[in-house]
Amino acid sequence: MKGRSFLILNLKIANEYNKAIEIDSRDYVRLTTNGNEDEKLAPDIHNDPVEVQAISTKLTRIGFPINDTDKDLKLHVGEINGDKQTVDLHFGR
Repeated sequence: MKGRSFLILNLKIANEYNKAIEIDSRDYVRLTTNGNEDEKLAPDIHNDPVEVQAISTKLTRIGFPINDTDKDLKLHVGEINGDKQTVDLHFGR
């Protein structure tokens, strides 16, 4: 679609447990744009649930559709009810 792009994040999920786990990767990342911290966007593109076998690492990805005019992109990473780490994104557009 003209005027829109996809922001794709490649994720590496490690399972240190001795049993397989299933995880909804989209529950751990939100995106804010244009300085609007009240509107946190969830990924539209995902492979959830992601199954990670015992004592292994799984590669997966999530994606957000964004407007080409969007600025001040920030990722908020962490558990839904826990603390989040904010990552400012800068592109050479």
